[in-house]
Amino acid sequence: MLTGQTDTEEQMTGPSWKIAFKDDAPTPAAQAFAKKAGVDVSALEKVTTPKGEYVGVTVKRPGRAAAELLATELPKEVLGLYWAKNMYWRAGKPERFVRPVRWVVALLDSAIVPLEVAGITASNHSRGHRILHGEAPVVITSPKSYVETMRAAKVNVDVAERRQSIRKALDKATRTVDGARWREDEPLVETVVHLTSGPPSSSATLSPSIWPCLKKCWSR
Repeated sequence: MLTGQTDTEEQMTGPSWKIAFKDDAPTPAAQAFAKKAGVDVSALEKVTTPKGEYVGVTVKRPGRAAAELLATELPKEVLGLYWAKNMYWRAGKPERFVRPVRWVVALLDSAIVPLEVAGITASNHSRGHRILHGEAPVVITSPKSYVETMRAAKVNVDVAERRQSIRKALDKATRTVDGARWREDEPLVETVVHLTSGPPSSSATLSPSIWPCLKKCWSR
């Protein structure tokens, strides 16, 4: 990722020279054009074109640093994401999201990006699995270390890996029972993939006495 934008130059053309200057003195038209360009009136120059003489100026615009751009634009992008069902959790505040925002990690290399989302100031602290890892913060030292650091905290952030681990776990569980197999249910698998951070699997035996109840539930 680039550390910032490149500097740019823009050639701006304003009103005709006759209107902008009277007896070599700038008129309100010249002053308005200079204000629009963000320069002093003394920076204006005469530009000759096939249509005549006009006021012109070369405006140099320094590029913004990546951290500055991220701090300004990223919160807008995050809160602008569309969700079919949104939640709000701060009375009188405009933000809506699929779930309440409790922490924000924003890093550019190893530096914390100074931004805020829904009243939460960004840091390099995430959270691991609440049961398997506990409540201790998980420190992310760099974006490159994110996946493995979270994996050590019992959270698999890779969706494809979670999906594959579910399928492998189901295969392993069914092999422990003679004649057992698991029924392919893609929507259910996708729900579980996005519902948990590290889904385990296990096999269970249901008493025949509840089978009639299950059949009634399945038929509805």
